[in-house]
Amino acid sequence: MKSKKILCLLAIVVCLFFPSIGFAEKNDTINSNISISTTNNSTQYIEQDSKENAVTQSNEKTTTTSSTMEQEFYDENDNGSSSTETFDMKNDTISTTDKVKKNQVKTDESYIDNTNYGKSRSDLSSSANLRQGVMRSSIYLPAVSASNPNTPRKDFIDVSSHNGAISVNEYREMMKYGVQGVIVKLTEATSYRNPYAKSQILNAKKAGLNVSAYHYSWFTTSASAIKEADYFVKYAKELGLGVDTVMVNDLEEPKIEGNKYHSQNSLSFEKRLKENGYSNVCHYFGASWIDNGKINTALLGKSKIWAAAYFYSITTSHKYTHLGSWQWSPRLSFPGIKGEFDISADYSKYFTKPVALKKGTSVILKKDASYFVSGNSISETDRKKAYIITGSKVITGQNKIIYNLKGLTEQVYGENIQVQTSSFPYISLGKTVSIKPTGNLDIDGNVIVIDDKKKIYTIKAVKDIPKKYASIRAYQLKENGKWYYEADIQEQNSSFKQQPNGMSFKIKSSANLFYDGTKISSNAKKNIGVITNMKLIPKKYNSIRIYQDSKTKKYLYESDITPLYSEIPRSSSIVIKANAYYYQSGGQIPSNYKNSAFVVTDMKNINQKYNSVRAYRIRNTNNWLYENDIIYQTSVYPYISLGSKVYLKQSANLDYSGRKIESSDRGKVFKIGSVRDIPKKYGSIRIYQDSKTKRWYYEADINKV
Repeated sequence: MKSKKILCLLAIVVCLFFPSIGFAEKNDTINSNISISTTNNSTQYIEQDSKENAVTQSNEKTTTTSSTMEQEFYDENDNGSSSTETFDMKNDTISTTDKVKKNQVKTDESYIDNTNYGKSRSDLSSSANLRQGVMRSSIYLPAVSASNPNTPRKDFIDVSSHNGAISVNEYREMMKYGVQGVIVKLTEATSYRNPYAKSQILNAKKAGLNVSAYHYSWFTTSASAIKEADYFVKYAKELGLGVDTVMVNDLEEPKIEGNKYHSQNSLSFEKRLKENGYSNVCHYFGASWIDNGKINTALLGKSKIWAAAYFYSITTSHKYTHLGSWQWSPRLSFPGIKGEFDISADYSKYFTKPVALKKGTSVILKKDASYFVSGNSISETDRKKAYIITGSKVITGQNKIIYNLKGLTEQVYGENIQVQTSSFPYISLGKTVSIKPTGNLDIDGNVIVIDDKKKIYTIKAVKDIPKKYASIRAYQLKENGKWYYEADIQEQNSSFKQQPNGMSFKIKSSANLFYDGTKISSNAKKNIGVITNMKLIPKKYNSIRIYQDSKTKKYLYESDITPLYSEIPRSSSIVIKANAYYYQSGGQIPSNYKNSAFVVTDMKNINQKYNSVRAYRIRNTNNWLYENDIIYQTSVYPYISLGSKVYLKQSANLDYSGRKIESSDRGKVFKIGSVRDIPKKYGSIRIYQDSKTKRWYYEADINKV
């Protein structure tokens, strides 16, 4: 016992006077500012920055240049004490000292995310090399083996050029550990393409993995988001990724973190992808961006959010289950496969379950498609046709979809069909159409003659065809029975309302040519015309109608005229405008006549004046009004003759004077004693007087017996 006590005392003396023996002095190590704190409940990433540092080994009195990192963390089993470990990555040495942390109690939601972790998914950033093995493995996050069962789900990986070429067999090996999908980086900003993307995608598909794609984003405005989306789509199409592919916006670049419009810009990015046909869009962010309010997950859709958050302690617990998916480690390794991979759990099944194409989608069978689901051979004739998807079924556990196609009794696998899209809207049966001036050949190869382009037709039938001349449909025209490519057919729709004969109009200052091709003079644009005839024409200059002027007999495109006043029938109700001043027949209009209603008894044509070519006489006077000074008003209620029996509706509320109508008055029958026109109110342009009570009621409130 004495000898043991002596040895203990000697050990204490040595530690007091020679503290450097067996330890690397903390003061001799230059910090890399990487600090991870953990408590019994959590882990917090504080800051990181890897550097090449000079480490002085004080006990050996020599200097070694190496990359070092200092990490501070709480041991999960201590009670508030902490230890600091300094890693010399070259010599793989660790020195440890203890110190006490104060006010560092954290929650279970503390994490290290991708934006703070010492690696970059960017291929344009100067720190991109941090993704390489030596720097990446040195960050003090636990390495995870795919063979470890005590982890969150290993649903899918994501890869980029940093992962290099991955063989079919390597992908299949990954699938043994539960991996069902891979997300391949395609592009970055508008200047980088992953050179390995083609082989990474092809081999993953051959292995049976569900393949998605991501774009590393740098956009800071809606306009730049659209440009980057277009850049992403272009490469995706070149690589043969169908429109059913899940496309990911990877927004994590630290240099643009301070932008206030990440969510809105991401929405512009998504919208542009959808405009290009890619309707399945997700978004990747570091969890800190989400937790700090930089991202509006509700705006983008929580089920479409893929969050990155790396926890110091790996357990089977799943985090961020309220979002679509969670990237829980960047350090997963597979036995027998070189390197480490990002691994994620897929909650919403965007990346692990094939997304079925919608019913009604037009498809063709791929040229290399050999067999139907039944095992029967696909013929060359089958490949020359186009089909419409009528139904689908996902095969559980195989990442495959079986489709039913209109026109085929056989079912086909999703990998054997190719989606075809069109920029032309579908035209329904019975719609009026014309052949575009640029139309050249019908689908039988016959030349379209000029006379056919001058006619109006009706859609009789439609069918899907393998894409040709940008068309995936052909339309049969009722009038001639011929089939035409959709690119050569235009629907006869117009943004201009059809005008009746008798409508006065002015020619727009922008008008250039009459329908016959002659030039419209400046004097012609000063004159007011009256429509005397209308014709339908094949759509031209946004017009499907032309109107004939009663005086010149010339036809004008509907897009070149501005309607003024329609001809008012005799006995119609009109209101004199408040700004009317003189009668056309001479004399000043009394102020009490303005905003009052009258009945027209006659009409005459006059020389153009005050934008008027007609004048109207009002009942019981010889006064004529310019058409520019009156408002024509109509009613849905028929005129009721004097002496007719009527009653008040149950919905009647007020009489014309504003007096309340009692319930006892409703339903009572009375005779019309008088009728008067009023400026339109409550849908009424007339009021009727009860011959006994002399009260006036709106025409909308009475029914004829």
